[in-house]
Amino acid sequence: MTGSPTVTISSGTATFSEAQTGNIGIGDKITYDTSTVAYITGKTSNPIFTVQQEDGSSAPNISS
Repeated sequence: MTGSPTVTISSGTATFSEAQTGNIGIGDKITYDTSTVAYITGKTSNPIFTVQQEDGSSAPNISS
């Protein structure tokens, strides 16, 4: 993780408040709301990623 970003997840898209640099991509885990987990399935741009839950369902919409 780069910095101390917040994340918003809406309709399977995670948007970080800060660009995330480095080796971040498909399969990486995002933990939010203390214990909820979503996995990156693609990168739209920096800082926007597509995400889903481990079982393949949509990640819940949040603003954290």
